[in-house]
Amino acid sequence: MNTFEVAILPIHIPSGNVWPLGLSIYERNGVVLYYDSYANHMSDYVHSYIESAINNITAGAHQNPVIIEVSENDLNIQTDGVNCGFHVVLNAESYLLNNGVTFLDHFNIDTERARILEILSGYLPNRNVQYIPRLYEDNDVIDSHPNNVEKPSFLPQLGAKESQEIH
Repeated sequence: MNTFEVAILPIHIPSGNVWPLGLSIYERNGVVLYYDSYANHMSDYVHSYIESAINNITAGAHQNPVIIEVSENDLNIQTDGVNCGFHVVLNAESYLLNNGVTFLDHFNIDTERARILEILSGYLPNRNVQYIPRLYEDNDVIDSHPNNVEKPSFLPQLGAKESQEIH
């Protein structure tokens, strides 16, 4: 049997066009805490997934763990569709470092995301990582067709008068 104190299990929750993640935290006492940063109730799929995962990591020792959904009052609710992974990391970190408390006062996902990215960048061999945006090029292939349309512009179109004033 594997020896561990706590197992952190991120869960992909199939849900239409978004890819939300949940989090299960299992301590070897047969109890699983389930976190959903959207505060949705656990589906049968997620319940089965958690049971299967716990069965696998405990070599069958805990086939029917008690699964407790963490109340929305005990976590920071996600208000967008892009920070699921960061919420999973924050809930896991808070659980481990704050004696099981996962609600963070004065929570700001932008600040927390920047902090996590800074920590992760410390593991890169070359910390001078530059952001290089992917530029839209004339030869880009979109949907299996070469680009033969005008490039989209995110800048306001200038009239002749405004254009002359710039030059």
